[in-house]
Amino acid sequence: MSWQILMLISVVTYSFSILLQRILLKENTSDPKAFSALFAAITGLCIGVFGFMTADMRLPALGPILPNFVLMIVLYAMGGFLFSTALKHVEVSFLTILFSSRALFNILASTLFLHEGLQGKQYIGTFLILLSIVLVNLKSTKISFGKYAWVALLAALFYGVQTTNDRYLLQTFSLYPYVSLAFLLPAILLACTDRHIVKHMQPLLKKNMVGKLILSCAIYALSAITFFAALQISPNSSQVASVNVSSVILTVILGMVILKERGNGIKKVIGAVLSTIGLLLVV
Repeated sequence: MSWQILMLISVVTYSFSILLQRILLKENTSDPKAFSALFAAITGLCIGVFGFMTADMRLPALGPILPNFVLMIVLYAMGGFLFSTALKHVEVSFLTILFSSRALFNILASTLFLHEGLQGKQYIGTFLILLSIVLVNLKSTKISFGKYAWVALLAALFYGVQTTNDRYLLQTFSLYPYVSLAFLLPAILLACTDRHIVKHMQPLLKKNMVGKLILSCAIYALSAITFFAALQISPNSSQVASVNVSSVILTVILGMVILKERGNGIKKVIGAVLSTIGLLLVV
């Protein structure tokens, strides 16, 4: 299978998984922390099973990288919880545009910790992503960031910084053991922070919810697996990254069509286009 087909599968499954997550989280009985922990655990198990079937799952010595490994667990736990919290309260199309700012935080972290400077086109891309965020938060002639917009941006900060940390850790780890642990261990950390979390998970495990939850986790895992498979066989990783950002436009459009999130539709579409162009310039 070509890397282009793998990326098509990855982008489409990612977008549909986000939509399913939004449907599940919109329920009044859905708790964002419980959802985040359960979603990460099931997804991590799916990826782990695939890894044991197809790849070397041995772990490296953790001593030299322990601080970064612990940081990974904390950042993904907090980022996942905040992302689920935002997704429960704001439209998926709106959140997708805000969450694209994780690329900016990744660049900032890479500049600070890996000493990777920005190129000229990346400044333009950064401006376009910021412009898209301002556009979707523009109320008349005033910029208005609601509470959950800030939650989404904080989630983007955690994920953006962790992407830089991922690059460091993947110099030591094999791919699939790392990715599966990056889902499973944050789920365990979240579970340890709330003694009532099992009770809060129960509504998600009811007959009318559990099927959607498992489907969402399975297709999210498929998205991750096909993305990394494409990355392995593509002649150029930047090509894979460029195709991957098309998920912004697709998720916004699907949110408007399937979830009927059509308020401020023109601003959302323009914001998605600006964000996608910006992401293409910064990758």
